[in-house]
Amino acid sequence: FTTPGVRTWLPQPGDWASLTVEAQLRDENSTLNLYRAALRIRGENQAFRTDAFAWLDSPEGVLDFERGDGYRCVVNIVGPDVPLPSGYEVVVSSEPLVDGVLPRDTAVWLRQR
Repeated sequence: FTTPGVRTWLPQPGDWASLTVEAQLRDENSTLNLYRAALRIRGENQAFRTDAFAWLDSPEGVLDFERGDGYRCVVNIVGPDVPLPSGYEVVVSSEPLVDGVLPRDTAVWLRQR
């Protein structure tokens, strides 16, 4: 989190090396790149500049809501894998998705096709 040779005011564990900006820039699935992609998408779409918002029915442990016109966010907090809704394409996801399911501890933004 600093240049080599500079003493930090708080000690930093060696296993934090993967959390530096330099390391996260190289990892396409890093938190930094996820946030950058989400902010870019938000800035490019009028749908995120409206007050339109609606909660959708979802299984226990899953948050599901619509935002704007045709966008949807599904977050699987503690549940088992959840099938992604049909008729949507993935805009950005916090984890790689496999076989059209949303695994636990994963969020996905979707756009209606």
